[in-house]
Amino acid sequence: MEQIISLTEQLGEHDKSPALYLKRADLFRRHAQFDEALADIAAAEQLQTNTTRLTLDRARVLCDARRAEESFDEVQAFLKTDPDHGEALIIRARCHALLGRAEASVGDFNNAIPKCAAPGPDLFLERAKQQALLNKLDDAVRGLDEAITNSPTFSTLQLAAVDYDRKRGAFDSALARVDVFVARYPVKEPWLTLRAEVLEQDGRTNEAIETFLQVIAGIEKYPAIRRSLDLTKQLEQRARQGLARIQSNAHTVSKS
Repeated sequence: MEQIISLTEQLGEHDKSPALYLKRADLFRRHAQFDEALADIAAAEQLQTNTTRLTLDRARVLCDARRAEESFDEVQAFLKTDPDHGEALIIRARCHALLGRAEASVGDFNNAIPKCAAPGPDLFLERAKQQALLNKLDDAVRGLDEAITNSPTFSTLQLAAVDYDRKRGAFDSALARVDVFVARYPVKEPWLTLRAEVLEQDGRTNEAIETFLQVIAGIEKYPAIRRSLDLTKQLEQRARQGLARIQSNAHTVSKS
């Protein structure tokens, strides 16, 4: 907010500067003050003749505000002048997603991502979500793997890939991904819990039981202060519930 206050003071002295209005508009957008951002873009538009770029600025704000139809109209107008603009394609992809047009969204993400010098993980996650809505889980995982290969530190991408692997029944692939986390992080129990759940889902109940028990034994060795943390209690409860779930299912099967 300090930056917004500073720019407001500067605009008090230089109210004919479109650059200052646009800087403040972007800050308003980042603070989810969308009406204020749009007002500043309109003010900048009155002060300069080349307004093409402002169309993209307006589209970005409207998209963040989830006013997808309005944003789509703005970005379409911009893309008529620059059809290969990466950021504009991303905005349109997000508009398509908000409007329930998953296939069109995937198409725009496919075109936009290679045009980005350093695409962030959010783009790959957003595209994968739309691919999953189309039941193209193999494509979703393949796209995430491309990003993971280029930057192995993207743990959020790996976790998303684990989820999609589980949904498509690729349990060996999911386990291999989880094993990367188990090997990489000094605190093993959260990842071992996830591993046990994948094993359970794959019907490998003995291995799942063994892994859940390993988690519980590991937590019992934690220092008292760590065991008192809510996250630790939740993790232990998750492991114990996993054990109880397997035992309950086994009991049901034996009775039938």
